[in-house]
Amino acid sequence: MEVTKHEPLDPQGPAGGQAKPQQQFSPGQTEPAATAGDLSSDVEAAVEREPGDRVRATWIYGPNYRCNWWAPSNTQAYDNPGMYGLILTTHRVRKSRFLHVSKTRDGLVIHDRTRSG
Repeated sequence: MEVTKHEPLDPQGPAGGQAKPQQQFSPGQTEPAATAGDLSSDVEAAVEREPGDRVRATWIYGPNYRCNWWAPSNTQAYDNPGMYGLILTTHRVRKSRFLHVSKTRDGLVIHDRTRSG
């Protein structure tokens, strides 16, 4: 008995079905690797920041992350501007973004998916 390997059929194709073409990549382009778990710490280390920023990335699901850039608040209005007590009371979110992150052989690929509207 001879076994023949068939390509998967395209459900959108004609009634007879056609073989689904294999995905092709341009020269130099690599297939993204599947996201293996939480890359939050990698994202925090990779994104750009301003002096004094503290970056916090949170894994939402799949390749999606929420990233907040925390910066020191202006202490001009404080009666004691030298008070450096609780960090949460002296920092504010300077910037917040939704990111789509994938890990490839070359490193992280990060795309900003924040809606501007």
